[in-house]
Amino acid sequence: MMNPVANSGEECFKSALAKARQWCASDERCPLDVKLKLIKLECSPTDINRIIEILTQEGFISEQRYAVAYTSGKFRILKWGKIKIASGLRMKKFSEKIIADALIHIDEEAYRVCLQTLLKKKQKELGRLSSKDLRHKLARFALQKGYEYELVFTILNALKEKIN
Repeated sequence: MMNPVANSGEECFKSALAKARQWCASDERCPLDVKLKLIKLECSPTDINRIIEILTQEGFISEQRYAVAYTSGKFRILKWGKIKIASGLRMKKFSEKIIADALIHIDEEAYRVCLQTLLKKKQKELGRLSSKDLRHKLARFALQKGYEYELVFTILNALKEKIN
């Protein structure tokens, strides 16, 4: 005779696995996102680990694939810099190797052009300010978007004749 409690636990596991498969099939997900979703479904830590392992084996979850998609989306859509993208991936518990591998997918020329475009657009929004104030506000804006200090000031120096 089957134990009804054990059966209900297995049924809960199967249901959570099916929901997780469906959720992961709709969009790229990372292990942490899946774990948090399964916690909301009140799965046990053992079941969570089993489900994540199964989803990884079945190809529903791939850290590398997610990191590249995250990087691409944050850069193309939100115009984030590499520092902010890397920080977001660290918050999702990705290794430094996976983060570095994902950032390589950003085209360097497109990255520079994006920053230049952002700075020119912001310059127009800010209007007439003293050269020093404008430079300070533009630098702060770019750094908050996650662009590297050296690159920000290299581009600001290149735009200097337009700022003065």
